[in-house]
Amino acid sequence: MTTPGKYRFILSSIADGMTGHAGQVLPQDGQLLSNKLNGLEVLNNGVIRVGVDSRYGGAITHLASATGPNMVNNFDLGRQIQIGIYDGPVPFTPPGVEFDQGWAAGLGYNPIQAGDVFHNPSEVVAFEKRDNLLYVKTIPKHFHLKNYPGEAYIEHWVRLQGNVVKVHVKMTMFRADKTQYQARDHEFPCMYLNGPYHHIWGYSGNSPFTFGQMEHVTPPMDFANFHVTEPWMAATDANGFGAGLYAPKNYFWRKGYFGREYVGDEFYSETSYVAATPFEQLDHNSVTEFDYELVVGHINDIRSYIYSQPRPATGPNYRFNNGRKGWHYFDVHDTGWPINGYLNVQLDDKQRNQIKSPAAFWQGKDTPKLYIRAAFKTQHDKFRFFWRTVEDSDFKELGNRFKDFTIQNDDLFHTYEIDLSQTDWMNVNIKQIQFRPPWDGPDVNGTVKIEWVSASPDGPPADLSDVSGNVCSDTITITVNAPARPQAGPDQILPCNGTEAPTSATLTAATDGTAWRVLSQPASASASINAQGFVSNMLKPGNYRFVLQNTSFNTLSDTVQLSVPDCLPPFTLTGQVFKDTGGKASNGVLDDGEPLVKGVTLSLYTDPNGDGNPEDGILVAKTTTGNDGRYSFGSLSSNGIYVLVFDNSNFLPNQLLWGLQNSTLLRQTSVGWVSNAINGSIPVKQGVNPPVIQLTIGFLDPCQATTPGCVPISVKRLR
Repeated sequence: MTTPGKYRFILSSIADGMTGHAGQVLPQDGQLLSNKLNGLEVLNNGVIRVGVDSRYGGAITHLASATGPNMVNNFDLGRQIQIGIYDGPVPFTPPGVEFDQGWAAGLGYNPIQAGDVFHNPSEVVAFEKRDNLLYVKTIPKHFHLKNYPGEAYIEHWVRLQGNVVKVHVKMTMFRADKTQYQARDHEFPCMYLNGPYHHIWGYSGNSPFTFGQMEHVTPPMDFANFHVTEPWMAATDANGFGAGLYAPKNYFWRKGYFGREYVGDEFYSETSYVAATPFEQLDHNSVTEFDYELVVGHINDIRSYIYSQPRPATGPNYRFNNGRKGWHYFDVHDTGWPINGYLNVQLDDKQRNQIKSPAAFWQGKDTPKLYIRAAFKTQHDKFRFFWRTVEDSDFKELGNRFKDFTIQNDDLFHTYEIDLSQTDWMNVNIKQIQFRPPWDGPDVNGTVKIEWVSASPDGPPADLSDVSGNVCSDTITITVNAPARPQAGPDQILPCNGTEAPTSATLTAATDGTAWRVLSQPASASASINAQGFVSNMLKPGNYRFVLQNTSFNTLSDTVQLSVPDCLPPFTLTGQVFKDTGGKASNGVLDDGEPLVKGVTLSLYTDPNGDGNPEDGILVAKTTTGNDGRYSFGSLSSNGIYVLVFDNSNFLPNQLLWGLQNSTLLRQTSVGWVSNAINGSIPVKQGVNPPVIQLTIGFLDPCQATTPGCVPISVKRLR
């Protein structure tokens, strides 16, 4: 709505339409442009580009900013951004089918979206391109087998929203082998980017969604699991620009890198690897649907976008009304797909039967009691609830990791309370839970039917996707008024802040409905601005010009320029405090025999206007002299001016202080200095970069008589 006026809409309820994900064509996807995929087809919204390619089975082969290079690696058909299915048996080598010896041993049943190692792309059986939709339906090929199709369909609906690619995936199995194999981890999806994007990011701390320090990994690195406590990872270049993979409910991830050069385009062998790898229980006829997003931009913008999305639940909440919701099995089976209201699990081995949840991040203290709605028919009056902490590599059979609860073996549904308030659960962060027969109980041969698991005795709240799909519609009219044109404010020169270059500044928008947009910047520089006006990652000196733009009407309102100085490396200010005694009392030099003074408190202030007055500066740091009278202030800006101040508590009544100007970089405005006053102003000019600046301040003995040889120094107080 870029023109003021009245707009009339007819609204219909379409599941998932508000989030930009849907496994169907939506009205907002626009008109049909093509239904044949022949090579590369791209969506471009002016912010980013995304593309799929028939030569790669319709997988995502292209991802870039609107004017930037393609980041996706396409060296072979095992790269791309694609779905990889993993199931039993392992190995899987049908008679008469040529296979790759190196890959066959560990892959098992492994159809993937793009194609096989013999360069045969997967078959695209349906395609649509609309104004904002790329839809592809593929019969995937087994990666290690020559031209051998998997018994599955992989469909994906790809849409753009700003700098985000929103993807809905539907995976339909139709295997002749009806065996329910043990759940394996899949690639839902994997993301292979080109060599320059070898900086891997994620968060693995115990305080997710608080902007805590990220894990930052660079090659050399193995292909290995990567523990995260926020459901995303990213791969960027050295400037922090790249792509983030956001899989909203997934906490199993993997990372890696092929190569040693860290360079190359999409057809070069070097590649980084990030993958969402959840465990998923597959059946011969199962249907699996999920969403993921690709966020293009600087690593800080990637994380900020993910923080703006709905947060994960703070405790376990799963209702098995129409699916397993990521729960899966180890050495146990259920009655298969479809799931109609509950999991129906067949128990037969007390030592090995395990019913596992998907990975998550929960603080145990948030859920002192857990509830399970289930029907049991076993040989024991107990069942075991088991948990795994974020530090555990797997479930450990430790006494402080499980709680048994009493059950009724009547094959009827009851709600069971599991009181965890007196267990170690309350003191740890949880990654995964499971239910199982007690391994130290009687042998088991029976069933458990699980309707739901929840932090509430009333069960989990209904998901939007669980609500029946009655279609409702209405007509509304919206009046759009053009907002006032905001002002960007005065130009700014950023100070150096003790690092090699300024990294951020804040521009305040005058009104709502505005956003900052980069208009121009120095060559090779990197800068980004979010909707609140925070400018980040200005790594190069020079002038950055920005325009304040109305986000609704694309009208330019005002411009502002930020100047980034050429900052030199930080320096250290050191010196000593001594008592200037003896016959050279006024020379200000540390002579033999003059005592050093320890325990003197000094404060360092900025002096923005160079007047030698700390009143208009900012306290940088405080320190106290050591046994040798020495003090030190580190990480000081190489183009700043500072004021050194002695604390009033250092001096006795009538005691005198004398300051020495012994450096060309030391400036003082008068000869007299006292407690709680300026002792020296230290300007460091641009281009002057001494590794250490020496400043020596000495104390005079108190005067015993007013004679021409002993004159008190005048006192000037600043406060």
